[in-house]
Amino acid sequence: MLGRTLENLGMNTQSEAAYLKAIEINTAYDKAHNNLGVLYFSKLQDYDKAIEQFMAILSINREDHDAYLMMGRCYIEKKEYRSAEGALRKAVELGPTDYESHLFLSETLVKLGSYSDAFSISSQAIKIKGKEGGGYYYRGLANKGLGKKSAAIADFEQAATDKDWK
Repeated sequence: MLGRTLENLGMNTQSEAAYLKAIEINTAYDKAHNNLGVLYFSKLQDYDKAIEQFMAILSINREDHDAYLMMGRCYIEKKEYRSAEGALRKAVELGPTDYESHLFLSETLVKLGSYSDAFSISSQAIKIKGKEGGGYYYRGLANKGLGKKSAAIADFEQAATDKDWK
């Protein structure tokens, strides 16, 4: 796809134009919507335009896990945590073994102060990925919010053993 090639070359404006042309030719071309949404999210940080593209995908396929996940991530960046929660809960529903969906939902629930739910979702993330630090980190924050200091410390210590985690 021309848009992807241009994007890989760092030609984001031209990549955007190529994706838009592909969508103009075929409005149901979900891959063009996805690639454009990811471009808006990751390179251009235009989260509203990214959400528009992910919503366009969902108008084509209401069961597109990745569209819900990316839309949730956009809402996190916009600090619209209730909207992020809704999109990410749907992503978890559609991708029950997807670690990223669980991790971003855990982050969102912590930000909302929904510590019991964050504990549950981050525990599921740990079951999915085992020793990766992200699940332990967010479960630690949930435990801290629940007033379980020793459990929080244990989770943070476990998260710290993952050298790839923040």
